[in-house]
Amino acid sequence: MFLTAMLTGTARSQAAGPGDNTSPATSTAAERRAERRAALFAALEQTESEAEARVIEEAIWKLWFTAPDSRAQSLIDAARERRRGGDLSGAIYALDELIADYPDYAEGWNQRATLYYMQGNFQDSLADVEEVLAREPRHFGALSGKVLILMRLGQTRDA
Repeated sequence: MFLTAMLTGTARSQAAGPGDNTSPATSTAAERRAERRAALFAALEQTESEAEARVIEEAIWKLWFTAPDSRAQSLIDAARERRRGGDLSGAIYALDELIADYPDYAEGWNQRATLYYMQGNFQDSLADVEEVLAREPRHFGALSGKVLILMRLGQTRDA
C-alpha cells in the first residue's frame, strides 16, 4: 500500500521530522520532487524483491526525466528525440542550452555525459558525470556510467 501511494506521488517523505510543518500546498514543486525522490530511495533501500526494486527504479528515472519546467522539459525531450534519430550533435546542442539555463538539473548533465560517451569523448563525459554526482550523489545511472568511462580510460583500479 505504501509503495503504491509513493509511486503515485501521494506519500510524504519519511525524512520529514515531527516539527516539519510544510504542507503540500505551501511546498514548491522542487521540494515535492525532492521529498518524492527521498521516499523512493528509502523504499529502494528497504525492498527485498527484485520486481519491486525495478518498479521503484523506473519511478526514479521518471522523476529524473521530469524537468523543472515546461521549457526545460521541451529541451530534454528535443535532445532525446534527436538522439533517437541519430543526431548526437543536435542532441548535445539542445543539452548545452538546457545546462546553461538549468545548471542544477542533474539529468541534463547526465544525458550529455551519455552522448559524449557515445561519441568516444570520455574526458568530457567524465566531467559531466561529476557534475551529475555533485547534484545527485545517488544517481545510479551516472555511477555506472563513471565505471564504464574509467574502464575505457584504462583506470580499472579507480573503476
